[in-house]
Amino acid sequence: MRRKQILIGVVFAVISTAILAGGGPARADRDEQKVRGPVTVDVAAHTVTVGGVTLQVTNGTRIEVDDQRATLSDLAAFVSQNPGAQGEAEFFDLSGQLVAKEIKVQAEGNNNENEHENEAEIHGTLVAINAAAGTVTIQPDDGSAPLTLMLTAASRIEIDDADVTFAQLVAILPPGQPVPVEVEFDAGTNVVKKLEVEEELENEDQDVIERMRRGAGGTTLLTVRHSSGGKRAKVSTFTVLPGSVITTPTSIITVRDLRNGDTLRVGSFAGRGRQRFAPKVELAHRHRGR
Repeated sequence: MRRKQILIGVVFAVISTAILAGGGPARADRDEQKVRGPVTVDVAAHTVTVGGVTLQVTNGTRIEVDDQRATLSDLAAFVSQNPGAQGEAEFFDLSGQLVAKEIKVQAEGNNNENEHENEAEIHGTLVAINAAAGTVTIQPDDGSAPLTLMLTAASRIEIDDADVTFAQLVAILPPGQPVPVEVEFDAGTNVVKKLEVEEELENEDQDVIERMRRGAGGTTLLTVRHSSGGKRAKVSTFTVLPGSVITTPTSIITVRDLRNGDTLRVGSFAGRGRQRFAPKVELAHRHRGR
């Protein structure tokens, strides 16, 4: 899996400008990208501009205002009442359209100027999880000593762009299985800001949904038939997480938008008990009967 880029400050601004200006081939870049800066909202166009980058807002976009869930209209009202509001967004380039996965906004007075001063980032391997203590131990790729970091309620955890809770992370990863990670944390407190688990995904094309049913903890169990061209089509069941990223060629949707007969491309990995988890799902074709 290609490493995600952490795009911060001026470097990100330059790259974002290139993204917006360059046409490029009509293909989807499934790697998550980031931007920070002043926020403006266009409710009619369903767009939010963060740091000069205009992003499309869809039903699958998560919006938070001062750490509270909000709608696009709520965000527009907040920005109108708080000139200079600052935000950060995570987004995908879907066939040339920049679509927001998540947007977080705070009033200017609530934005801690020193928030990023102690930020550190490491690439390494997750070698241990202490569920009781709420900690993870990372072996850095540079060969330095293992680092134990604390997770709090504010820590973000992702498995290949799918948001998960700490409890879900513990339940998903097989005990003792090392996995590559990227971690952003406060070097002064060793508290994790964001932990990204970089599982190698197996990608299946032309999976047709045969059945969907609810699983534990808000998950969805997706049973699909693989269109392999053989006499007997293989059938598999994937666990779609509440935070799994589900896309069409041009937008982000939710699992509620999927129907039996739809054709998917599923990216999955084997978790605890060899259960297959699907952090990324792309809707390739709608069932003709819809």
